[in-house]
Amino acid sequence: MVAECRGDSAYLVSWSPSGGYVVDEVERGPAEDAKVRFANGEQRVTIEIRCSGGRPVAEVEADEHD
Repeated sequence: MVAECRGDSAYLVSWSPSGGYVVDEVERGPAEDAKVRFANGEQRVTIEIRCSGGRPVAEVEADEHD
């Protein structure tokens, strides 16, 4: 995934799921936070990007869904 900051807003430039995963949801931005969620069966991985000091910072969360 490639992300950048446009002022104080996060923007996803590109993203691609790892093998076996598909893109489940994208909030590309520019916004306070941008995110992409990948899914593989019951597993979801969400990557959320925010800007700090003009640089993108990622937070990754993995969980299972119904």
